Amino acid sequence: PLMDNTLLPDLANTMTAAHYLHRLVAGALLVYLGYLAYLMVVGNQIGLPVGEKRLIVTAGVVYLVNVGVGAAHVFTMVSSAFLLAAHLGLAAVVWSLLVAATTTSILVQGVAVAERPAESPAGF
Repeated sequence: PLMDNTLLPDLANTMTAAHYLHRLVAGALLVYLGYLAYLMVVGNQIGLPVGEKRLIVTAGVVYLVNVGVGAAHVFTMVSSAFLLAAHLGLAAVVWSLLVAATTTSILVQGVAVAERPAESPAGF
């Protein structure tokens, strides 16, 4: 995560600032995926649907592959259009998987709410 051999580079350069922001957002996504993994493993009581779990796990695996592709680009200093396209494409796949997991969660919750019997007002 070092840029120019420092943890916090000079952000006066627009390109450096953009790359640093990219790394901060990627780090935030890693924390979010870790939180989702925590919910799946420890918070099994909330009853995540199997399909949602698979989507989250797949997003995590694709994310880690994408980190590798991004690191390959940085460490090899290769200006390969293939590496850049793969990095962007994998990021789009992660985004799509997380949107699908969120949609699944919302739909399952909506069905669960719709299936509950209506409570009578004031205990009647």
